[in-house]
Amino acid sequence: MSRQQYCADNLLLLGEMLDVAAQYIGLCDDVLNEEDKAMVGLAYDQIHPLRDRTVKLGRKLEELEKRVLSKLTQLGDRNALKAGPRRRLARAT
Repeated sequence: MSRQQYCADNLLLLGEMLDVAAQYIGLCDDVLNEEDKAMVGLAYDQIHPLRDRTVKLGRKLEELEKRVLSKLTQLGDRNALKAGPRRRLARAT
C-alpha cells in the first residue's frame, strides 16, 4: 500500500536537507587549514556553481510559494493573502 505524498512533507524534508548541507560548510572550515593548494583550488572552484544552485533553488521556492498561495486562495483561506509566513514549523540549525 503506497502512502499519499504531501507538499508539506516534501518541504520539511527539503529543510532537513538544507540543514545538513549547511553542516558540510562547517566541515570544510574544519579541514581547510590542513589542505594543500590544489585541494583548496578545487574547493574554490565549487563555490560559484553552488551559489548558482542556491539562486535557482530560491527562484523555485518563490514560484512554488505563488502556486501554494493561489491554491490556498482557491480553497477559501482568507488568511492566504496576508504577507509573510503563516507559521514556522521547521527550524534552521
